[in-house]
Amino acid sequence: MLDRECFSIERSNITISPINELANIETRDIVYRDFLNMLTLEGHHKSYLQKIGFLNSSIYSQMYRSIPKKKIKRRLVVNALKRKYDLCGIPGFYQEEDWVWTFSAPRGFFIPLFDEKNRIQVLSIHLDKEYNGITDM
Repeated sequence: MLDRECFSIERSNITISPINELANIETRDIVYRDFLNMLTLEGHHKSYLQKIGFLNSSIYSQMYRSIPKKKIKRRLVVNALKRKYDLCGIPGFYQEEDWVWTFSAPRGFFIPLFDEKNRIQVLSIHLDKEYNGITDM
């Protein structure tokens, strides 16, 4: 291309911008809280948390939620979110090859990670079954 007259490094003003710029913490917190409020915690996940010592009050206040197994449920939730928010830069949300928004869907539950101001920074995932020696992503 350098040999062609139509392309010249000197004439081309190329800027590279990051594809996935992280949204600010306030935006992430608002989106994650709304997202988690659309989900529920399945009984077996609640039992697991109780078994390892969590009280019902802390399970509720920490906003643990099961990852929906059905694709239609995930689509409904993410469609409601994308009507209200720009999901670009929100970790865990991505567009599939058809540009439809979705989110990670392994079997397990979401664990919100809070900062010192009680804002949700990101969601961790506890897997129902170990995968390659790990249970948390």
